[in-house]
Amino acid sequence: MGWMHEGEDAANYTPEDWNTGLCDVMAAAISRRYGLPMMGAFERLKDGSTGFLAHAFCRLPDGRMIDAAGPAPMITEEECDSGDDPDVVGFAIIDTAEDDPTLVDVRDHDIRECLEQLRPGEWLERNLDPVMEELGIMPLKAVPAPAA
Repeated sequence: MGWMHEGEDAANYTPEDWNTGLCDVMAAAISRRYGLPMMGAFERLKDGSTGFLAHAFCRLPDGRMIDAAGPAPMITEEECDSGDDPDVVGFAIIDTAEDDPTLVDVRDHDIRECLEQLRPGEWLERNLDPVMEELGIMPLKAVPAPAA
């Protein structure tokens, strides 16, 4: 099976590239790099289950959200749009993680594989580190892998 982003140069991605289809990968990268909690806006379906992921992002200590476009006011359930889907009764803004089954089950790509292939850390260093530094948030120090 071929990988959907194989051969792409993520170094040249724009915030819109990350936020339209790879927002979960970027949110996981932000969470890993800065230690921020990862969140998602998920559809709430009539049957009580969780549906499509509308957007993934991280929560800043001041309550705002951050994604590839930078800090913004926290998204609200009212801002999410399900179009005309009669099975969607609303949205839920919930904590999540890159290995959360709620998130993994609704994605068409493997977040960890995308992180390895796209290496968003390099993009974050160039594009979000200066913004985060202004907020007083520094990248976490890399922890060496445990000895075998």
